Amino acid sequence: MAANPSQKGFALIELIVSIGLFLVVASIVSGAVTSLFKINTVSKQSELLSTNLEMILEDISRNARVGYDFNGSGSTFSFTTPPAGDREEEEVLYTLSGTSLRKETETTNIYPPYMAMSTNQQISAAAVNIDSFLVSVSGSSSGDKEQPMATIVITGSTAVAGGQRKTITYRTTVTQRKLDIGSQ
Repeated sequence: MAANPSQKGFALIELIVSIGLFLVVASIVSGAVTSLFKINTVSKQSELLSTNLEMILEDISRNARVGYDFNGSGSTFSFTTPPAGDREEEEVLYTLSGTSLRKETETTNIYPPYMAMSTNQQISAAAVNIDSFLVSVSGSSSGDKEQPMATIVITGSTAVAGGQRKTITYRTTVTQRKLDIGSQ
C-alpha cells in the first residue's frame, strides 16, 4: 500500500530524536538545579556562621566598652561593668567551653532583698562550633600609663554540604571608655 501524501505527522525516527534531545536538556537542567540548591545551602550556613560570630563580638565589645578591670588570656576574658538600674557592679566572664562560647555574669541588687544573681548561658548558636577564642589584654596593670585594651580573635566553623566545613575568623580590639591614664 502506498503512503498517502495528505497524511501528516512525525516519523518514528523524528520522535526518537526529539525525545533524546529532551532527555539531554532535562538532565543538564536538573544538574544545574541541584547545584543551585547546594550553593544555597552553603550560602545559608555561611551567613549563619558570619552572623553568629558578628553577634558574639558585638555583645563582647558593647559590654567591655563600659567595663573596666580587664582580665584575659588564652580563652577567657573578664571585666566589671558599672552599676546600672537596680544592680551593683556586674562581673562578666566570657569563656570557651568545648566548642561553644559561654557568658557568665554575677551581680547583686542594690535594693532589698539584696539578692545575688548569676547567669551562665551559651551565646554561640548550636550549629556553630567555636574553634578558638583568644584574648590578649594590655594596659590593665596599675601604673603602666596605657589605656586598657583587649584584642579578641574568634574562629568559628559550621558544617556545609558534602561533609565540608566553612571556617571564618574575626578579630577586634576594644578599649574601655573609662579613662585610666594618669589616674594613679
